[in-house]
Amino acid sequence: MDAGTESIAVLGVGRMGLPVSGRLADAGHRVIVFDVDPQRCDAAVRPGVRAAATVAEAVSASRLILTVLPGSRELVEAMTPDGDAMTAMRPGSTWIDLTSTAPSAARTLAAAATRRGTATLDAPMGGGPADAATGDLTLYVGGDAAVLQRWHPVLASVASTVHHVGPSGTGCLVKHLVNLLWFGQAALSAEAALLAAAAGIAPGHLLRLLDAGPAASRFLQRDFPRVLTGDLLPTFGLARIVEELESVAAEAGGPGSPSRVIDAVAEAYRHALRDLGPVDGELAIVAHLEALAGRRL
Repeated sequence: MDAGTESIAVLGVGRMGLPVSGRLADAGHRVIVFDVDPQRCDAAVRPGVRAAATVAEAVSASRLILTVLPGSRELVEAMTPDGDAMTAMRPGSTWIDLTSTAPSAARTLAAAATRRGTATLDAPMGGGPADAATGDLTLYVGGDAAVLQRWHPVLASVASTVHHVGPSGTGCLVKHLVNLLWFGQAALSAEAALLAAAAGIAPGHLLRLLDAGPAASRFLQRDFPRVLTGDLLPTFGLARIVEELESVAAEAGGPGSPSRVIDAVAEAYRHALRDLGPVDGELAIVAHLEALAGRRL
């Protein structure tokens, strides 16, 4: 092992944690994984990666702890101040959360870990499993810049772009804002296309017109064409989308941060969740709006 080798715990080896753990092992680090699903742990084991029997075993053996969990609820359950993971952290260790955590929860948990002598960063991921497998994730990092500098070489194993945003919780806030605009564009673009279709304008023709105008965007160029083929990107659940949008809405609405449009986007997705259930699909809102309109795009 070279001088840059670290002992790293990865808590959560699902669709994102599995490729993350593999990238870290490929970079020469000693990785120990834990997941509440033993089969996921078994699937993660490979040269450079071993499985721990308990979360405390994984954490206590590592200088760096990465959490890669589905959402805020799972993270809070795993990292409560009196839980096994938090108490097992060694003084002087670092915890980096790669989960798209609610900013309020990120701040609370970071403060609890800091009181126990653990440095923290929130670094939610932009990208999917394929990006994690190739090391092309984007990370939005909140926390001490010096801590980020210390661990940047490790993060570079999984991310081609690392943005330092500000203090604890701001990385999660920016990731949620990125998703807010993405989900908002999906809903508004679908409503616009359905309105145009009702007037006899073909969705593909409308897309070309919009893309040539001031509303042109990466979403219209890259992602909305998928809607027209029926691809609703089943890589993220509708319930998780609502969770993230409600987290953003909870941060907004106070002095200096109006939230009328944010609240409207969140409410649209809540209606979709009630109608469709917790289906997979980052663009599932389109199916909900199509059902309301009685036509397909």
